[in-house]
Amino acid sequence: MPTPAPLDLEALSLDDLKRLVVELLLRVAAQEDEIRALREENAHLKSLPKRPKLAPGGMDKATEPDKCAKVKAARRQKQGQGGPPPEAQGSHRAAHAAGHRGANPHGGGAAGLAPQGL
Repeated sequence: MPTPAPLDLEALSLDDLKRLVVELLLRVAAQEDEIRALREENAHLKSLPKRPKLAPGGMDKATEPDKCAKVKAARRQKQGQGGPPPEAQGSHRAAHAAGHRGANPHGGGAAGLAPQGL
């Protein structure tokens, strides 16, 4: 709050001085009311229960894989050990690649479509 320029009290008339005193008394009364209200609010807030102490959030843990993900990865590796040897898988892929071009094992694709007249 900016401070007003100092007044030359000697230069003010008696009526001006009385008006100034009344204005200052009103300002002091308003400030006392505000102080009383703030003290009541402060007392009310102090009587409220304290904030609960919460555990830290999980945001820092979100960047690290959790235990469940590690277990799932280990299971996937175990399941991959029982399959055919890698050279057998490669020959299967080569045979499939040498098969029909454009054939979709799921039945879709553009190979079997013929243009329709409009």
